[in-house]
Amino acid sequence: MGKDPLKLMIIDDNARFRALVRQILTTGDDRVLEMDDGAGVNELYAEFNPDWVLMDVNMKFVNGMDATKQLIQAHPHAKVIFLSNFINKKLIAKGLGLGAKAYVSKEDVFAVQEIIRPQSVITGEHHV
Repeated sequence: MGKDPLKLMIIDDNARFRALVRQILTTGDDRVLEMDDGAGVNELYAEFNPDWVLMDVNMKFVNGMDATKQLIQAHPHAKVIFLSNFINKKLIAKGLGLGAKAYVSKEDVFAVQEIIRPQSVITGEHHV
């Protein structure tokens, strides 16, 4: 069974991490828009209309929490997943409270696959 193409926004100030996320989570048919900061996310979201937004928390100009708050206010159906090195109960609660669908450690980026493509199960006990 083939995977349906996705439109994915990856917003992270680390270009190497964005490339890794793209490599792990996308196929040749997917379309990806990358941003290195949360500034301008509303406008680009409206133009690109992605299925999912993967958002870092800590960025230089507009952090992920502020960007997500603005994004969800402007586009209530936006599906945001936080990908962050900063994992604590307070941040997770804040991110989910803003309307994010999930908050995932960058070390567990493979887990995002199950969220954005829940049908992508590998045989055996492991899900990707």
